[in-house]
Amino acid sequence: MIYYKRIKNKNDLEKVERVLKMKTIEEIRKEAIKVILERADNMGLLVFDRFSLLMDLNNTEEDLQLDMVRLSNSKDETFTHDIIGIQRSINRQTKKVDITFLPICNKKAVA
Repeated sequence: MIYYKRIKNKNDLEKVERVLKMKTIEEIRKEAIKVILERADNMGLLVFDRFSLLMDLNNTEEDLQLDMVRLSNSKDETFTHDIIGIQRSINRQTKKVDITFLPICNKKAVA
């Protein structure tokens, strides 16, 4: 932790304030999920409800390293492909996505 007595000038103080205002990865992820759920609902892509989609997204993120931020910012075609594909391909007993489907917004696809 940075103590204010170590801050020697105004520039140091501004740097500390910028760091304190930065969002954590988890905060960014949560915001992306909110955007995804709202967007999927507005586009009429929900197979069940928002909570079911949330669970599907979390399982897909864990199983296939789904990139939530990339999905939340994707084009409508990519977004529709991934949301519909995830909902249709997930096995809700095993919490795994069928091997025949791969989301476009996959972290593995970027690497």
